[in-house]
Amino acid sequence: MTRIRFKPLKTYINKFSIKFIMPILFLTVVLIVITILPGCASNSNNKKQSRQNKQTNEVKMDGVKMKLTANAKTEPDSVALSLNIENINKNPIKLTYTSAKKYDFIVKNGDGVEVWHWSQDKMFTQQLSEETLPAGKSLKFSTKWTKINDDGEAVKPGKYIIYGKWQAQGFNKIVKASVDI
Repeated sequence: MTRIRFKPLKTYINKFSIKFIMPILFLTVVLIVITILPGCASNSNNKKQSRQNKQTNEVKMDGVKMKLTANAKTEPDSVALSLNIENINKNPIKLTYTSAKKYDFIVKNGDGVEVWHWSQDKMFTQQLSEETLPAGKSLKFSTKWTKINDDGEAVKPGKYIIYGKWQAQGFNKIVKASVDI
């Protein structure tokens, strides 16, 4: 009688796992990674958007569109502010200013208390001037707020409301945007 010798079970399991289980395990890991990565990408994109902390608001009046953009994260220690005035009429608009100050920016904290006023430390000539804004053209006024209040102190983190004011006679509208610092 011939004796049949069996190899140890351990030998068969290792060969079986290498040929069949490992590819299945590999495919499972690949599917999990493919499923998770898009979610991670959208989360990082959302974080990037919230870090940008940019808000734009616009007001239309008498054929003019005023747009204020406040961007709190262009630089770590300042907020970029811009006030765009666009003539959306088919005709040019004659603008009259009573001083050299054509625009202004005001920042208020979450409690509504003014913390910074762009024109506070500036002097402007008191002169009557006129300017024509052609149809479809824009004016842009911009500055940076260094997150320092009018007393020379750094502002505390929180929500701030930025007001942009255009100083042309007859266009005394204020547009606002908010930023978190």
